[in-house]
Amino acid sequence: MRTGAGLAAVLAALVAPALEVGDVHAGMRARARPTGRVIAPASWSIMCRHMIDPRRPEHRLRWIVAAAAGALLPLACVALSGHRIAWGDTTFMFAPLRPLVVEALRAGHLPLWNPYEGGGIPLFAQMVHGVLHPLSVIGALVAPGASMDVFVAAWVALAAAGAAVLACELGASPAASAVSGLAFGLSGYVLGMSVNVLYLAGAASAPWVVAALRFAGRDGRLGTAAAAAAFACAAFAGDPQWAIVAALLTGLLLVFTVPFWLGVWLDQHSRAGSLEVKR
Repeated sequence: MRTGAGLAAVLAALVAPALEVGDVHAGMRARARPTGRVIAPASWSIMCRHMIDPRRPEHRLRWIVAAAAGALLPLACVALSGHRIAWGDTTFMFAPLRPLVVEALRAGHLPLWNPYEGGGIPLFAQMVHGVLHPLSVIGALVAPGASMDVFVAAWVALAAAGAAVLACELGASPAASAVSGLAFGLSGYVLGMSVNVLYLAGAASAPWVVAALRFAGRDGRLGTAAAAAAFACAAFAGDPQWAIVAALLTGLLLVFTVPFWLGVWLDQHSRAGSLEVKR
C-alpha cells in the first residue's frame, strides 16, 4: 500500500514534463527528407535538445534548488510553530538508535550490535537504519547531534530535487521540472512518510535511480557509473523495494519510447530500400 501510493506520486510528478514535451508518439508519423535523413517531430526534438543541451546548466540548477526549497516550506511551518517534524516510527524506532550509528561511524567501524533490546540484537544486519547511505555517513561526520527532524527535511528536499532532475532528464523545461519536483516533494506520500523515515528514504532515492538509468542510456561510461551509484544509494537507504520500483518505472519509460524509434527505424529502412530500387 505504501509503495503503491508512492508510485502514484511518482507518476503524478511525471505529468508536468509529459505536458511540456507533447505527444512523443507523433514521431511515428515523422518522415525523412529525400536525403534519407530522418526528421523527428517537434516535440521529440524539444525533448532531445533539453536532454543534451549543456548551455545553461546553472539555470536548471536554480530551478531544482527552488523545487527542493519549496518542498521544505510545510516542514518549516511545522518547525516554526514549535512542533516536531518527525513522529511515529521515526521517533520511537529510529531516533533512539541513531546515536549508536553515529558513534560507530565516527569511530570508523560498523554498528553491528544493539545491546538495548532484549539480550542484544543485530543492528547493522537489520538494514532498515540505512547506516551506509551517504546522507547517514555525512550526517554522522558533520552533524553528529542532528535530530531526526533534520534527516526528514533532508530526505524531502532530496525527493523534490530528484523528481526535478528526472523531469529535466525526460526533456522538460526548467520551470516544468521544478513543478514536477514540487508535485513529488509535496505529495501526501512523501510528507506523510515523516512517520517512517525508512520509506521516506526509499521514495527520495527512486527518482535519482530513474534519472541515472536514463542518463546511462545517453552516456555509456559516466551514465553507467551514475546508475550504479544511484542504485547503491537506493539499496543503502534501507528500503530496496523502491530500487525495484525505480527499475520498473525505467522499463515503462523505455516501452513508451520504443514505438517511436521502431517507426523511425522502419521508415529509414523503407526509404533506403526505395532509393536502391530507383537506382
